[in-house]
Formats: sequence, structure tokens, C-alpha cells
Amino acid sequence: MRIDMTPEAAGRLAAMPGVGRRLRLIYDAEGCGCAVSGVPALQTIDEPAPGDAEAETNGPFEVGYDPRHEVFFEDRLVIDRAPDGDGLMLRGAGQIYTTHLRVITARHSGG
Repeated sequence: MRIDMTPEAAGRLAAMPGVGRRLRLIYDAEGCGCAVSGVPALQTIDEPAPGDAEAETNGPFEVGYDPRHEVFFEDRLVIDRAPDGDGLMLRGAGQIYTTHLRVITARHSGG
């Protein structure tokens, strides 16, 4: 999987309190009622969870993910500034996953 960031998104992330060099793309299905009805989010972590895969990236952040969640995403993703200019969005070539990409800044390691 490849996850690129636009310069605007990278700057926005770097300015957020609690965001370090390492992020984890998660597919949060908690409270959604079904494992295939999840919401993508970014989680700040200190180190990868056991079994995590590393995405190829273009930016200043290392991005990991649970390989079991790879099925929910395209092979190439982009984290960009949201259309409202205030938040972040996650998109691929075929769809927009969310225009309100949540960043979970709890600083615990891994999954």
C-alpha cells in the first residue's frame, strides 16, 4: 500500500499537538454495527503494533496499518486537505473515503 500526503496535509498534521513522526491508518468499526461499515482514521503511535505493515509514503511521516484492513482500501491513497480547508480527507483514485479524517492523538504504542 502507498499513502501519499499533500504538502498542505503534512503541514496540518505537523501542527497538531501530540502528532509525532509515526501514524497508523486504522479502519475503526467500533459502534458501526458491522465490520465492513467502518470509518478510516489516523492514530498517533510511538512504535508499530506487532504484525503491522509499513506503507510507502512520500512525506515526513511513517504510516503503518493492520494488513487485515488493507481490503477496505485502494492500493494507493492520498491524505489531503479537506474541501472546507480546515480538516483532512482520505481519497483514492476511485473514491473519497472521508472528508473528515479523524486524527486520534492518544500516545499509546501499537494497536
